Amino acid sequence: MFFSSFLKDFKDFINKGNVVELAVGLILGDSFTQIVNTVVKNVFTPLISLTGEHNLQLHNRFLFLKKPGNCTKLSLNACYQLYPTPLDAENDNGIVLNYGVLIQSISNFLLVSLVLFSIVKLATKLKFNDDETNKKDCLFCFNSIDIRAKKCGFCNEYVEKVAIDVKIEDDTLKKMKNEVEDILKGDKVKVNE
Repeated sequence: MFFSSFLKDFKDFINKGNVVELAVGLILGDSFTQIVNTVVKNVFTPLISLTGEHNLQLHNRFLFLKKPGNCTKLSLNACYQLYPTPLDAENDNGIVLNYGVLIQSISNFLLVSLVLFSIVKLATKLKFNDDETNKKDCLFCFNSIDIRAKKCGFCNEYVEKVAIDVKIEDDTLKKMKNEVEDILKGDKVKVNE
């Protein structure tokens, strides 16, 4: 009984549609991140690495905070030749500040942000202008609402006049109604003497 209720609730949860959209978004986001990481690692990182004095990969750029055991009496340049990567220095009890990985992560972030900004900007330009022409402002709260709306979704006020048909049974009222309609149409104007 509990299990069937659980399965029904799970099925309702999955069938809402938002879960599927979220899953597709996450999968596409992960794939996009892998593409950006590949571009940064294989295109931008080598270009940035060329700016330094040694032609090292960016992820191998580091500073010694504490020299490894075999390097204590050597010069700093000799230490970098003896330990070309941060992993080599750390394996020999050295402490390093691996700034290359930080630069690579910042490059990834900036590239992802730039591409996402470009996609959003392009999507808003390609968006149909139909959305703007099918909008009107609410007379009460001034929010933008659909032109077909009868009632504002923000303030719950009616934005169109609602026609109310009044059943007129009295002959005098019928005559008055007809005279008002005629005056509004401009057919005849009755002047009281």
